[in-house]
Amino acid sequence: MQSNKTHLNTEATDPTDHDASAISLRLPAYWDRNPPIWFIQAESRFVLSGVRTEQRKYNLVVSALSAASAEEVSDLLSGPPSETPYNTL
Repeated sequence: MQSNKTHLNTEATDPTDHDASAISLRLPAYWDRNPPIWFIQAESRFVLSGVRTEQRKYNLVVSALSAASAEEVSDLLSGPPSETPYNTL
């Protein structure tokens, strides 16, 4: 019985371990001078960390924005589209 419990716990933690690497991902501060290059770097980190969903990408990008950049896109921050928040941003 103990071995079954261990097996079940292992299966339950595998997705969490993958999610943990995505959660611990931190993007560099947003680079106002060259946004296309910054987004290339962000996309690369998303791939390496297994971040795939629009919502996670959006949340990570928002957390990296400077105050000035956040102010410029405040309409998208206060009401992001539910289907494609990252691509819209």
